[in-house]
Amino acid sequence: MPAGAAGPAPDLARRLRRGINAYLAEVSDGEFTAKDFRTWQGTVVAAQALGRAAATGDSSPQAVTAAIKQIAEWLHNTPAIARDSYINPRVIELFEKGTVITGKATDAKVRALLT
Repeated sequence: MPAGAAGPAPDLARRLRRGINAYLAEVSDGEFTAKDFRTWQGTVVAAQALGRAAATGDSSPQAVTAAIKQIAEWLHNTPAIARDSYINPRVIELFEKGTVITGKATDAKVRALLT
């Protein structure tokens, strides 16, 4: 898409979402939507960013803000939407208590962190 061009028309975007969600419902027995995948990706990226911050000794609120901005950029959303809709809040709560993942954020590590 050329620079400055608008994204797909709202109607087209809505139809694409429906098609993707219909496909996901079919292959997952109706258990997942595209938002579930975006939320998981936001949570994994948050766990990685906060793990890196903790590894450098940073446990400040600014580290949380920086992580949220990173997820917002990753998902092409605002920081408020990223935090409210696409990051499992437990990742931030655990970071504030000093519990983070170390090394690369794998699905298994993030699941273990949240359980």
